[in-house]
Amino acid sequence: MNITLTAFRVIFLVGMIMIGTQNSRVLYAQKRIITEMERVLEERAKEQEKIKAERARIIDERMEHLLKQTLDGNVDPSEYMVGPGDLFSVYIWGKVDRQFEAIVSPEGFLELPTIGSVFVGESFLDEVRNIILEKCKIVYVGVDISVTLTQLRMFRIYVTGNVVQPGTYPVRGVDRISDAIEVAGGLRGFTDGSNILITSKDGTKRNFDYLKYVFEGDLTNNYLLKNGDVVHVLTLDWSGNIVTIETYDDRSGSFNLKEAENLSSLLMRTGVFSRLSNANEIYVTRQNGDEEVIFPVGRSIGDMNNFYPESGDRIIIPILSQMVFVIGEVSNPGPYPFMPDLTANDYVGYAGGVTSNGNVGSVKIIRNGKSIKTSSEINVRRGDTVYISRKWTRSYREYFDVMFSITSIILAASAVGLITL
Repeated sequence: MNITLTAFRVIFLVGMIMIGTQNSRVLYAQKRIITEMERVLEERAKEQEKIKAERARIIDERMEHLLKQTLDGNVDPSEYMVGPGDLFSVYIWGKVDRQFEAIVSPEGFLELPTIGSVFVGESFLDEVRNIILEKCKIVYVGVDISVTLTQLRMFRIYVTGNVVQPGTYPVRGVDRISDAIEVAGGLRGFTDGSNILITSKDGTKRNFDYLKYVFEGDLTNNYLLKNGDVVHVLTLDWSGNIVTIETYDDRSGSFNLKEAENLSSLLMRTGVFSRLSNANEIYVTRQNGDEEVIFPVGRSIGDMNNFYPESGDRIIIPILSQMVFVIGEVSNPGPYPFMPDLTANDYVGYAGGVTSNGNVGSVKIIRNGKSIKTSSEINVRRGDTVYISRKWTRSYREYFDVMFSITSIILAASAVGLITL
């Protein structure tokens, strides 16, 4: 009887040791996951700092470039309006060879040697070229003539409102509204980026959707700037409907909600999506008295089309996980960086392969909280968990090995006097 009780105690002790070992492996895997996530967050913070530094560098280079008054890139002759300070070169060759330069005066005139004064103010570049050519042909007959805009004029515009550095800035005739915002350091928080107001000297007012330009490349209403333009960046209309969109990057912010605007239209208009946005996991929180109600709306485009945000809503767009987690009966469970076109088997290999207790024929992928029993050759996605289950059937040899181990422990305990056989 004593032998039986002692044997059971020894078996129980062995079992506890095995459980402790398994728990240690789980804790080790959890520690690796935490360490890896801390590394990812640290790298993401460094990347954000690099983006900010690069943005500052671009602004500095642009200011230096503007002050040099150089002509770069192509000018659309049908869109560029000539004004005071533009420099033209005229080259005549054939029976007569002549070359001269002329600059547009503050009154809008070009003084052309041997030809006279030509008014070109408030005219487009292609029109000015034709005017100069016609005037030259009156004096010079039977020659070839070329007219070139060789230096762009500089003038001042005003950037006011909710930008990083409001003030007066020198720009060129080829610069647009978006350039004015960028040279002023960009938009600040709580800004209505979809409604930038531009007021010209003659009182003309225009509107520009900066967000649509940045995130969709829409050039509509991104007009060329004119001398004396005032670019005013409005703050959010707090008297209207405001929603907050939270993302993992600097696209987060508060936005005015348009009338009868569904969630899909709102997200497209504000440009908060990126390639790392997890559209399937979007959810909205809404305060209902003392209770916060959560709406999981990211399951499909149909869900987002049929959901209409309300003022005060918080819309959360999670990031796609950059890791794949391998757990279960593998040698080195834990997180591994996501790489496209890798299968579940590939990640099991990275984790050191299946242990002797692992069920090689049972590879599961856990995706969005659901277990998918599938082929081990299927490609995994960001955030997937690859799970290798434990095999429960053992061979007779394995049972014999277990019994042999238990017997050896009992005999060893008897030899040192712990039990009496």
